[in-house]
Amino acid sequence: MNIPKTIKLGGVRYAVEITDKLNLGSANYSAEIDYLTLTIRVCPTAPQKQEVDFLHELLHAIADHLGYKDHDEKKIDELAHALYMVIEDNPALFSPPEKAENLKPSKGARP
Repeated sequence: MNIPKTIKLGGVRYAVEITDKLNLGSANYSAEIDYLTLTIRVCPTAPQKQEVDFLHELLHAIADHLGYKDHDEKKIDELAHALYMVIEDNPALFSPPEKAENLKPSKGARP
């Protein structure tokens, strides 16, 4: 999975930063979302942790976009880990579709 520099959600573009400077402080946090500046910040950690942390904050953005104001951290974290598992276990899920010619049956194959 690649963490993008920006991500667009519902017409709003969030900047994504990999930084160890979080407004909430890094003692108990490894990522945050700033709804005022439209910024998602993720601490530089092991790549897999960064990816889960990014998904966690993205799920906060989605919940906010849907109008939910009180986000249950445990549920958001569980969903982030579950979504990460789906993405990692099914890499072709988000790959571009194959060209039509690659989908044609091979010679001798039954239609």
